[in-house]
Amino acid sequence: MVTHYKLVFKGSINNTFRFDVHKSDEELDWVLGCGTDLEDHIYEKDGYLYIENYRITNNPNGINTIRGNLYDGNIGRDSGESYVDCIFAIDNNGYVICQSHKQSSNKVDRFLSKWL
Repeated sequence: MVTHYKLVFKGSINNTFRFDVHKSDEELDWVLGCGTDLEDHIYEKDGYLYIENYRITNNPNGINTIRGNLYDGNIGRDSGESYVDCIFAIDNNGYVICQSHKQSSNKVDRFLSKWL
């Protein structure tokens, strides 16, 4: 299974990250990061959260907010792929607010959720 991520940051960081995370077909219970290559894209080092090698924040609450919104709800289990689109607002202190979190199981569903 593949989860396609689009993470948009606004505020002190203005950047968009797009990447695909592959999940092992043998892993039946989806736990964030378990059985995936998520850590290749999002990881912590020296207290900071990095996305695609770009330093985001060292604020523990900000890190929890970002990590907490990566879950796709396992909605792509039948189709083999899912989409997660998030918009985050971040300030100079590393505080993060999730302004929007959308998950969908296919391109049509994703398009309709953006359009409506």
